[in-house]
Amino acid sequence: MEVEERTIRLLEFREFKNLVSKMAFTSLGKKRILERGILSKDALEEELSALREAFDLVIKGEIPPFSASLSDITPLLENLRISLKLFPEELLLIRDFCKGVDKLREFFFSRKNEYPKLYLLVRELDPLRGLYSAISNAINDKGEVDSEATPLLSSLRRRIRVLEERIKGELLKIIHSPEFSDVIQEPLYTVREGRFVIPVKRDKKGFFPGIVHDLSGSGMTVFMEPLSTLALQNELKELRSEEENEINRILYRLGEMVMSQSLELKKNMEIVSKLDDTFGRALFMAEERGVIPKIDDKPVLKLSEVRHPLLGKEAVPISIEVGRKFSILVITGPNTGGKTVALKTAGLMVLAAWCGFPIPAQEALIGSFDFLFADVGDEQSIAQNLSTFSSHIEPIAKVLPRITNRSLLLLDELGAGTDPQEGAALAMAILKYIKGRGAKAIVTTHYPALKYYAIRESDVENASVEFDVETLKPTYRLFIGIPGASNALTIAKRLGMMDEILEEASKLISYQDERVEEVIRELHAKRSSYSNLERKLKEELEMVRELKEKYEKKLGNLREKEEKILASAKLKANKMIREAEEKLKEILNSAKSDIRRYAEAKGSIRKLSEDLAEEKPLVFEPLKSVKFLKVGDRVYVPKFGKWGEVEEIFQDEEEVALRIGFFRVFLSKDEISGEGISQGDVLPEVAEKVKVDIEDVPYELSIRKKNLEDARDELIRFLDRAFLKGYPQVKVVHGKGEGVLRKMVWELLKEIPYVKSFRFGDEAEGGQGVTIVYFERG
Repeated sequence: MEVEERTIRLLEFREFKNLVSKMAFTSLGKKRILERGILSKDALEEELSALREAFDLVIKGEIPPFSASLSDITPLLENLRISLKLFPEELLLIRDFCKGVDKLREFFFSRKNEYPKLYLLVRELDPLRGLYSAISNAINDKGEVDSEATPLLSSLRRRIRVLEERIKGELLKIIHSPEFSDVIQEPLYTVREGRFVIPVKRDKKGFFPGIVHDLSGSGMTVFMEPLSTLALQNELKELRSEEENEINRILYRLGEMVMSQSLELKKNMEIVSKLDDTFGRALFMAEERGVIPKIDDKPVLKLSEVRHPLLGKEAVPISIEVGRKFSILVITGPNTGGKTVALKTAGLMVLAAWCGFPIPAQEALIGSFDFLFADVGDEQSIAQNLSTFSSHIEPIAKVLPRITNRSLLLLDELGAGTDPQEGAALAMAILKYIKGRGAKAIVTTHYPALKYYAIRESDVENASVEFDVETLKPTYRLFIGIPGASNALTIAKRLGMMDEILEEASKLISYQDERVEEVIRELHAKRSSYSNLERKLKEELEMVRELKEKYEKKLGNLREKEEKILASAKLKANKMIREAEEKLKEILNSAKSDIRRYAEAKGSIRKLSEDLAEEKPLVFEPLKSVKFLKVGDRVYVPKFGKWGEVEEIFQDEEEVALRIGFFRVFLSKDEISGEGISQGDVLPEVAEKVKVDIEDVPYELSIRKKNLEDARDELIRFLDRAFLKGYPQVKVVHGKGEGVLRKMVWELLKEIPYVKSFRFGDEAEGGQGVTIVYFERG
């Protein structure tokens, strides 16, 4: 698909790519997203398949370990070609990059069967473990060449330490010698030009046997090396020179290793950039509730509930199409009503889809176009002496001879900026030419002649952006099939225009135009009525669906309770049978000598086994109302097989908050029993731990901007429910701020017995603005 640079600029495609690139983890991924261009159909299908797998991982919360170490090391490799060695801190960047690659490789290799497209992408990642080990053994985490890098370096540094201690001992003797007490400025030694020196009073330097190396800023002190340490310090200088040579030899050797594997490092960077690019787009898709576009071989476009991504939360979803039922769509409506946004949205989504991006819509069908052209907005140029009319017509005139039946044109305010009658005639002629070439076009206009043209002509359809004449504000919704109504006189009347002027204006409108506008207004009124009816029906259907799900869940819960009670009773019965059999075996053993007693005992066993084998589950009557309870009452919870103490009562909802051990749970009156059972009749536990089916327990809780008391209560309830649900871990978002909420969260977590541990989130999880909580799971 061919797209001119001007169209790319007008559709704000670079701004869109910049928005998506913010979702990438690394500079490599960001750069690749910003450089994305139009793909061939085969390449696009491959990209979208990988994107689909990445999105599946994202919604599961399984994000690959894109660490900060996976940075662009290209500048290091370029410098290495010139200098032939790298500094220790630069080598650490290479080492950490290799480690990051290894972790990324392990993540995908463990999922290669489930995500084959992503595996194909990462299978050629080479962690370069040999290079990693060589750097790790030679460079420590402080960015220094380690003493154990080579035996020679270890020996040299050991000798240097011994020699330094000897020199320091000699210096201390001189400093504390009474002979030089009036000569020395301060009782200490320091280093100048790599040699140990003693500060001596300038006017006393003749009384100190040594060599001057430096003078203080005030000129009152000279720094002198004692002659008695001269030989030792010369030897130290030689050792340090040998040490430096050995360090350089190590760095050159490591540089050679890096250079020899520079191709593998560059290949790794390329794969990392592709992966991060893919997951950046997948995260954008999750953030925007987007979809992967369906690519069609025909030149068609159909977008359902699409939102312009650059408008953020203010974007109003629209549905727009062209190429399937009609080839040209004419959009009319008031200024600032959303016509231009609709045009830009359509063009941007076509361009984005063919560059491999997801579409922020409920459904997206993007066809194959050979040419995409957009003329949107006002490009009036004073420098080129072009009017608004000229600035639009000139590029359109140049492009029209090139269009085919697979081209898509987006023309904003076609024919505007000149005499209305001539502008409308020119616009209509252009539409006829486009239609004759079989091209596809979406056009916005204010000219009534064009909407009348769309009504008359086949393969041309009207659309309108809605305007609320009651509030005098646009709704930004787009309706296909209905032309935009002229509301000028209606609006003028609501704004206080005199009736006699409005009547005169009505007379000046031709009868035919007035009749058409009247029909259009009636269509809009019916459309509005049908929209309201459709919305109400959808709400009612949603309510019915929710009720159905609610009652199905309740039925499932009742069946689960029944099965648990039956299983518990059966366990109890089997236990009693086993105990009875043991006791009666003793009776049989003692009765074997007496045939009559033996037969009676055997019959007793048979009867007892038959009685106990019958499943007679204990039945608990649910509580009739919570109004019969008070705080502190003990009630039985059959589905847990536990007793709980009432902590809080919600009479309006017929619910109670119970404390069961160290859990706080919220249950309805149907889930607890306060009648017909004594505390001694507690059923034996079916298992050591019971997983509770608690509906809609999220993995994440945000308590930002809440006061401490509300945040604490909500956190306690969330943790109890998440633990009972069986989650191994959860995420608590408290923000950074002044740390008040974070402090409360950590103090509370220390008090809860079932919390195993907790930590700050890593960079991908939200850093110090979140806390990851792990539960005890036996």
